[in-house]
Amino acid sequence: MDLAEKVVVFARLLRAQGVPVSTGEEVDAAAAALEVGEDDLDLLRAALRAALVKRREHYSVFDELFNKFWGGAPISEVRIEPPRLEVRIEGDLSKLDPVSRFLSVYSPNEIIWEGLEVEPGSRGLTRRIARGLRTLRRLLALYPGRRLRRSRGGDVDFKAVMRESLRHFGEPAVIATSRRKKSKSRIVALFDVSNSMREEWAWLQSAMAAFRHLPSGSYEVFAFSVKLERLTETLQTLENPEEIGRIVYKSLDIWGSGTRIGDSLSQLLQRHPGILTRRTATLIISDGWDLGDLDALDKALEEAKRRSGFIAWLTPHASSPEFKPEAAALRIALRHVDLLAPTAILEDPRLLAKTLLKATMQRHDANLKV
Repeated sequence: MDLAEKVVVFARLLRAQGVPVSTGEEVDAAAAALEVGEDDLDLLRAALRAALVKRREHYSVFDELFNKFWGGAPISEVRIEPPRLEVRIEGDLSKLDPVSRFLSVYSPNEIIWEGLEVEPGSRGLTRRIARGLRTLRRLLALYPGRRLRRSRGGDVDFKAVMRESLRHFGEPAVIATSRRKKSKSRIVALFDVSNSMREEWAWLQSAMAAFRHLPSGSYEVFAFSVKLERLTETLQTLENPEEIGRIVYKSLDIWGSGTRIGDSLSQLLQRHPGILTRRTATLIISDGWDLGDLDALDKALEEAKRRSGFIAWLTPHASSPEFKPEAAALRIALRHVDLLAPTAILEDPRLLAKTLLKATMQRHDANLKV
């Protein structure tokens, strides 16, 4: 078994014992292991523990499993379903860099082991996010609609002038002006339900369920990991939308797998060519951890931006004061999206309004410079 593959299996054993290990931490651990090798087990232990363990209370679990796994002792007492791992060998692994060697044995099609319990969403959180979504639609009203409203700086409303003249014996005593009301934006939301977003699954379900509070036809909801699935109709037919995660996990093979954001976004553009318009606000909810083709992501985001009236990327990690968009996908996103913000802004309409105002002003200034 290759060292990178050993790290993958070892990480699964840690998860089975309750140690939270993300896919990103697996990559870091594999890179560290390939760097230090297996000759010095103390050095390997220190490298893997630094990459995989973030809490002091998990050190003892890590040490016990490490001794059994790398010491050759039987580990039959560790109760874990065998990981469904697809091994892909591409060329001579010795010539690849550490991360590429890890990716050569990591399967982006990997699905979380059977029996995964998905925590349901919260109805209270659903209502808060629904208020945020209504605020988002109103503030991102992108194009004039059919209805008119009185406005001093608008065009002359000849119908209103004629109506007012009837009060003055046919004389146009009042010159009424009006503007067209801007129609509320339509939202297309793409939710990352990959394994790297596992800690946010309950929030994601609440956010998906929140769209049920919007008028029918005003939104489209998709979930993605290694591929894209449309969930709009599924949401509309669920009696308890907070259980969307459990339903999708049982019926679709996307919940808890790897991440290919660029491929998923490309599928949206190809399968639903008319879904993104200049009246559409596109939301991508993801941590930005992408194992797919970054060039494909760059091109897909560029095309999505061209078609959409507004595009925002929301990540749960942006709430941290120490957050920096260092993930490759987020660095690419910064070149195309109108807003990069924490997912928490959807729970606070006032914060959302301030954030959108700042983003639209920055976009306006950028357009002036161009």
